[in-house]
Amino acid sequence: CIEYYQFLPNGEVKIQSNQERILGRYTFLNQANIFELAAVKIDFVSDNGKPDCTGDATNQSDQSTVNYLKRKSEQEIYFCDDAMGNSCPVYLRPEK
Repeated sequence: CIEYYQFLPNGEVKIQSNQERILGRYTFLNQANIFELAAVKIDFVSDNGKPDCTGDATNQSDQSTVNYLKRKSEQEIYFCDDAMGNSCPVYLRPEK
């Protein structure tokens, strides 16, 4: 199962994961210091309540998440759980 994130120039993000469809808004957060990774905050506006790739059908509307961005190259970007980039479980593959 693959999750798709479409970051639009107007600050909207569309997320598809299995049957789940989420609409949200994203903003980039400033780094606390030069050693930390940049971060993106996603505020979930609507969620259709269908199961995602893990089978979870929790409605995430009105919740938010912060993901740190680790860029290894133009084509290799990861969502990380920590500001230092030690745990980066999600690979973001740019569309071709």
